[in-house]
Amino acid sequence: FEAMIIGGCLVGTAIDKLDLTGALIQERGAQSIAYSLHPGLDYNATRMRELVLADTHLGTFGAGHLSNGVARNRHLEVLDISGCELSDVAAAHIARMLVPQGDHFQSQLSTLVLARNPFGPRGVQLIAEALAVLPGKATNTALTALDLSGCNAGADGVFAVAQMLRNNQHLTLVTLDKNTLMEDAKGHTVMDALHALSEALPHNVSLQTLSLKGNSLTTAALQNLIPGVVQNFGLKTLDLRENLVGMQYAVCKEMLDRLNANTSLSRLDLGSNPVGHGVMAAIQERERKLSAPPPTNTALMMQPKGSKGSKGTLQT
Repeated sequence: FEAMIIGGCLVGTAIDKLDLTGALIQERGAQSIAYSLHPGLDYNATRMRELVLADTHLGTFGAGHLSNGVARNRHLEVLDISGCELSDVAAAHIARMLVPQGDHFQSQLSTLVLARNPFGPRGVQLIAEALAVLPGKATNTALTALDLSGCNAGADGVFAVAQMLRNNQHLTLVTLDKNTLMEDAKGHTVMDALHALSEALPHNVSLQTLSLKGNSLTTAALQNLIPGVVQNFGLKTLDLRENLVGMQYAVCKEMLDRLNANTSLSRLDLGSNPVGHGVMAAIQERERKLSAPPPTNTALMMQPKGSKGSKGTLQT
């Protein structure tokens, strides 16, 4: 009821941010807010920059109403609908919102936060396909930041995101934290997903931050990803915290040697991984070798899992 009143009051107003985190919005509240975003006349639409509806139980129909309103609003830049219990059916509505359909149905969102929604592999795939750049397909050029953390993407979902990143030259930040990268219906494994990301990265020039935090990635999985990182010269931050990268001395030394060829990567974060003493020895050895100027500005941030000490930093 309150959300319906708020939606009605928003028509024709200009505000910077509306945060309704935790409110019980549901379908009718979402419909009212969606109407305020596009009541039929552009000059009467709410001029809002950021809308946060996290943990509001939107549901499938609520997501449908909201997607229609957002797609027709020319002012909204940031939308957060994390933790709204949205399924793959709701993901289809969101995917439709992301594909331009003429001048009056073209989302201006630059940031979309979809974290903690159980889309599953199919839902994540639909969103990735909407953002893919293909011949004859309308392209979303506005969206630059996408958060799909905790969406049960699985290996199939991450594989689809990787294929999208191969040709999408608009996204600068992609977050895929805490997804379950197990073998899925299409038979993709975590190795397939990481290899697909590795193959996509050399073709992508826009992505600056890629986060794969908390995905139980092992050393072998990381080795599948590194070749693409080495060949990508736009990526600045790679977040691999809270995984299972228990690297040995030789593996760490090889990785650092390879990453030294990439002068754009400024932060590789392996904090809270079960790293051993051999890793720190490899870092110290690398620091000695690279003590002479000029630096190439690459940082490796590491903190052994369970450690309360300070992080070790490698500047190369």
